[in-house]
Amino acid sequence: MTAVRTTALTTVTAAACAAILATAIPASAINSYNATPAPERTEVGALVATWDEDDDPATPDRVDWVCSGTMIDADTFLTAAHCTTDWPANVRFYVSLDQDVQAGLDRAAAAHPGDPAAQARSVAVEGAARTHPRTPAPPPTRTTSR
Repeated sequence: MTAVRTTALTTVTAAACAAILATAIPASAINSYNATPAPERTEVGALVATWDEDDDPATPDRVDWVCSGTMIDADTFLTAAHCTTDWPANVRFYVSLDQDVQAGLDRAAAAHPGDPAAQARSVAVEGAARTHPRTPAPPPTRTTSR
């Protein structure tokens, strides 16, 4: 009798699973969110950084978007910890919620040639990086000796 109940339960469970799977939305639907621009969805954005590459830390030499992230409240942009570590001392971070950050940076470069800070301000709002106290420290930078 136990074997009959177990077989019946297994058959019912298998049938229920098959019915659910048959009516499930295909996985491609999950990826359709970013298939076309969605101007009404503005919580996902880009972390833009300016930094120095020469020996004059008073002025940034580079600007680029470096990571993505999400606005989790009115003034907090959440991104991965590795996005804000291991930068030169004078790095400045900005957040852009534009649909096409690269096109904005390209336009800003034309409007403000040679001024990465102005380019960043044209497409993003400056912010300060804060690392959660329980975030593990990044591994030490490897050095090689000869």
